[in-house]
Amino acid sequence: MKRRAILALIFMLISVNTASALDISIEKAEVVYDPCNVTVIFHYNLDPVQALKAFLFGAKYIEEEICDLIDGSEFVVKKVDFNSAEFCFAVNTSDECVYFPGVKLREPIQNMVLIYPGNSSVILLNSTEIPQTYFYFD
Repeated sequence: MKRRAILALIFMLISVNTASALDISIEKAEVVYDPCNVTVIFHYNLDPVQALKAFLFGAKYIEEEICDLIDGSEFVVKKVDFNSAEFCFAVNTSDECVYFPGVKLREPIQNMVLIYPGNSSVILLNSTEIPQTYFYFD
């Protein structure tokens, strides 16, 4: 009897959220510009069903949903867990100047914090892109 209940629960979890757009609600994105790369940390909250699904089957579906948010840029996934996902984007460096071409997003991020070298920061609201930028470093 327990086995059937567990199998039914697993089947229900697999079938829930399978035909979703972006079911994960991203609360904030931190964009850290540095001379080597641009690191973007997406912060989100999972509902109880999503958290249980991630616990039982891993966070791959979370990674796929976050990747679907990014429109056509090359990146490296560094980490995905229950609270956040960390992605790295390449920059172009010439002498002491760094250029980041920016990233288009398929859905707006409500709160985006851009953190530049020297700990200066800018907050963007409802942004549909991670902006391109040039910056200088010592």
